[in-house]
This record gives sequence, C-alpha cells and structure tokens, in this order.
Amino acid sequence: MVSPHVNQVPSRMMLAMGGYSALQSFEAGQIKTPRDLPPTGPGPLWDVLWVMWHPDGERTRQLFKEHDVRYIVLYKNMPDRPTFENDDVLIVARLRVASAA
Repeated sequence: MVSPHVNQVPSRMMLAMGGYSALQSFEAGQIKTPRDLPPTGPGPLWDVLWVMWHPDGERTRQLFKEHDVRYIVLYKNMPDRPTFENDDVLIVARLRVASAA
C-alpha cells in the first residue's frame, strides 16, 4: 500500500518494483475525475485513502486483511519502524496487534 506522493516517486513505480499494482494511491480529486485509473477501478484507491486518513480502527484492520497488506510505503516525515529508507521514501512494516478474541 503506497500513500499519495508529492513530487516524488509515483506509487505505480513503487508497487511495480514489487510486482504488485492494486493498492497504488491517488488523491481524492484524481479518483473523482479519473483519467488513468488502474484496471482494479476506484475501490482499492479509496481503500488506500481510508487507511491513510484513518490509520487505526476496525475498518482499517479489515482492509489490511482483505488486501493482504504486508507493507505500507509512506513518503518522508511519517511514522517510524522503518523497513527501508532512502532520501525520498520510507517503507514501514505494518504493526501487528494481537486480537482480543
């Protein structure tokens, strides 16, 4: 899952390096006025924005499970727990919380 970017590496490129393209990010305006959406359509794009805007909660946990999210790519000045980092990109491992079942 890749957060929206600002003048940096496009999410399609980041995900292509991992051979996966479904959970790339778009800004809300780009989804509402689509010119070049991925074949998956707007649903997964809205899911990415949901997670970025609501990083905690049951819906977010469900989206992680539904999309089998293993990594989240955030652009600089974001949370810690880095898995990979360079001057432009920070990749953090998703924090796994034990369920109280």
